[in-house]
Amino acid sequence: MPKLKNIENKHLKSEKLFSRGLVSIQMSIESHRQQIEYLESLFETENDILVSLGELSVIDGDLSRFKQLLQGS
Repeated sequence: MPKLKNIENKHLKSEKLFSRGLVSIQMSIESHRQQIEYLESLFETENDILVSLGELSVIDGDLSRFKQLLQGS
């Protein structure tokens, strides 16, 4: 999956095109809608992965890896 920084860079490029009049308002709105939709999907997927990892850790009986992940270690 692309990093958030890459998504932001692409967004800034499209904003520059819009401000120069090279992209229509409708295309700019659609671009923002797609970006929001993609980010929501990305966060939902990441949340599902964390929930699954937590459940597997509970089943395994070892929460240390899950705790490390939540602490950022």
